[in-house]
Amino acid sequence: MSKHRANSGSALRFLDWTGLPRSRFIESLAALLPDDVRVTADDHWMPCGHAAPKEAQLDKVGDEFLAPEIRNELAGWWLVDRRRGTPHWDFVSTCTLGGQRGLVLMEGKARTGEVNSGKASRSREPNASQIRRAVSHASRELNKSLPGFALSDRHHFQLSNRFAWAWKLADLKVPTVLIYLGWLNATEMPKKPFTSAANWEQCVRTYATGVVPGGVWEKRLDINGTPIYPLIRSLDLRFVT
Repeated sequence: MSKHRANSGSALRFLDWTGLPRSRFIESLAALLPDDVRVTADDHWMPCGHAAPKEAQLDKVGDEFLAPEIRNELAGWWLVDRRRGTPHWDFVSTCTLGGQRGLVLMEGKARTGEVNSGKASRSREPNASQIRRAVSHASRELNKSLPGFALSDRHHFQLSNRFAWAWKLADLKVPTVLIYLGWLNATEMPKKPFTSAANWEQCVRTYATGVVPGGVWEKRLDINGTPIYPLIRSLDLRFVT
């Protein structure tokens, strides 16, 4: 995470939020989660305040997040040349979902223009072809659970890769909560910060049209017995602290 990114908007708010006293942070995170998902003081998350601002890459996290064999499988699924990077996540936490160890993944935005980021993959060969295959395969498999997915590496790439990675984790028997988090009233941001939960939700749903089915949000998807929860949530940090 660059210093520039961490000085405003979504990046700053994730650091401020995760830097809250541990019990207060867990309480506010729990309010975003379904009833059968639990995060406790024994769980781990990244980033963890301004003192530990690093964002997670799921093939590079520690054993406390994912077993080595799963991290290796993820890296090989996404990359041929592993010197290149896998996606960075705004927030990752361990959790317990229905009694199983799982992950909470978040993509956060603070203004309308950020939702449109990631129009196409910028990867070069041979990784470009590998990523295209991974995204296409995930899209086909997700359609078995809920028709209407059209994930792509050519457009809506960030949205597509978020759902592709959530699917792959579930395929590897890791229950996953995927949250699109809107930070409200980031008034230091130019050009249309989100002003309400409804404003944020409408923005996400409109942008996702034609790529993920509208009925996917708030729905538990079953991937061969392992769940994915795609959720749209919002926070105004002024009312958390």
